[in-house]
Amino acid sequence: MDKVLVTGASGFIGKTLVPYLLEQGYQVRCFVRLTSDTTYLKTLGVELVFGDLSDKVSLRSAMNRVDSVYHLAGQIYSSAKETYDEVNAKGTANVLEAACQQKRPPVVLSVSSLAAAGPRKNGEKPTEASPTQPVSQYGESKRESENQLRKFADRVPISVVRPPLVFGAGDTATMPIFKSVKTGIHAAVGKNTQFTLVYVNDLVRLMVEIVTKGERLTSVDNHDGKGLYFAGYHDSISWEQLGEWIAEAMGRSKPWIIRIPGPVLKLVGALSEVLSSITNKPMVLSRDKAREGTGGHWVCDVKKGHDQFEFTPEKSLKEALSDTVIGYRELGLL
Repeated sequence: MDKVLVTGASGFIGKTLVPYLLEQGYQVRCFVRLTSDTTYLKTLGVELVFGDLSDKVSLRSAMNRVDSVYHLAGQIYSSAKETYDEVNAKGTANVLEAACQQKRPPVVLSVSSLAAAGPRKNGEKPTEASPTQPVSQYGESKRESENQLRKFADRVPISVVRPPLVFGAGDTATMPIFKSVKTGIHAAVGKNTQFTLVYVNDLVRLMVEIVTKGERLTSVDNHDGKGLYFAGYHDSISWEQLGEWIAEAMGRSKPWIIRIPGPVLKLVGALSEVLSSITNKPMVLSRDKAREGTGGHWVCDVKKGHDQFEFTPEKSLKEALSDTVIGYRELGLL
């Protein structure tokens, strides 16, 4: 029975990935911080190893005799570029360094982000081979994490998945969208901005496919996208339509679309950073996230993963949104 290590296992994606791995017959070890809420993981009976990405000793211990690693841990919100770099780039390098030190290095799947590739102004969907053009510090840190991975690619089998906007019950990042639509209001920046979405259940299934059957990263970027994978639905959706479909899943009428000018979003992001510095808590909206919000179309071509693994979403986007609404309600969050 293969043993796998999951970093960031207490996060949103991790809480979906870990039970799926258990269902598939894997032994699962979870690498989590001492401050993480591990209540759910404990109910699953998985092995817990405590540490963080800067602690090389704990990483080596967690990596001992595992066959594969799902590297999910990362920094999503911060007002400081140094924090993004420390966790997303240097932390990833530490994970791979620990993998190199194993007698038989495990397969490593690192979860990057569409932010590393960046948005597109013309709506053309980039492939894994397309040039990267991040517009935010978060995106730059994720691109740098991919650069760090290449430094180890000749010693460790590595693959990268770049999810776009991930949704599903229990996700606190997208929950405000659902709550806003519930009130009858849906905020949008720009007009007819397109997005690629991925349902968390589909993402974790694809991740396992990549680990077991996927391409591996090369130490030199040959601009062919080898070892890189996008994930999501084939068809993109406008932000306006997303609000309408969420409302439909709730059994409500179309929400009122409030268009927020780009400069206003950036101002709110700046004010949020001031509040963050006072409360010492990271805010969902910052100047960095405002740059992403005004960057263009957040879309990608998911054909590669679908073709290589004959992979298709289990449910339509409408069905997945409906399940997400039901899940939020069952959790008492909506």
